[in-house]
Amino acid sequence: MDFDTEALKLAFSYHALEQIIAADGVLEPEELAFLEQTFPSELMKESGYMDDAGDKTPLYSHALDEALIELPDRLTLGEKLCIVEIFVDATIADGVFRHSESEVLQQAAIMLGVTTDEWSQHLGMMKKMWRSGD
Repeated sequence: MDFDTEALKLAFSYHALEQIIAADGVLEPEELAFLEQTFPSELMKESGYMDDAGDKTPLYSHALDEALIELPDRLTLGEKLCIVEIFVDATIADGVFRHSESEVLQQAAIMLGVTTDEWSQHLGMMKKMWRSGD
């Protein structure tokens, strides 16, 4: 199947967010709300990735498989870092940054082709901006 880049980003990002919020074995209401806010059920249904019962469809599985292969080459570093920033938000959705969630976040970044050095440098720039209030 040939999916456009946005469809692949949706499948990959949804999957990664699910993995991140489930990493500690506890699905907090705030985490589930973050997932729904970021990727509403209606969006997932409109994309064909979820049926009316809320179950993932075979189309979702196909898109996810393709995303894991295609996204590292299709996205710029900036696009990859924007996606990883969403994952960071998911790790703190319940107000607690857990090591298990950060490990899943790191794996998702690696799957996108973002190196630890690239992510660390980006995170350092973000911290500087937060401190300066920009």
